[in-house]
Amino acid sequence: MASNSNLQAWINTHFLPGKQWHAPRRAFRPKAGNSTFEKRNEERKAMATVKAKEKEMKEEKEAERQVCKLSASKTNTLPKAATVA
Repeated sequence: MASNSNLQAWINTHFLPGKQWHAPRRAFRPKAGNSTFEKRNEERKAMATVKAKEKEMKEEKEAERQVCKLSASKTNTLPKAATVA
């Protein structure tokens, strides 16, 4: 019986007559909040430098991987699966 009164109290506080069911929405203005061209251009330049650095790091990592792969193939003629068995 006590849980029923709690449920009724919750219903009375959350479902009041005349209360809006949906949150109020703001106007759709797609151009509001855009930054200036100079600021966007600076961000693009910063992103380009980051991308260039990432590409350089990936190339270095790939070169190191190729060197390790070549040195491993020279020392071990059998594949790893064959050496374990």
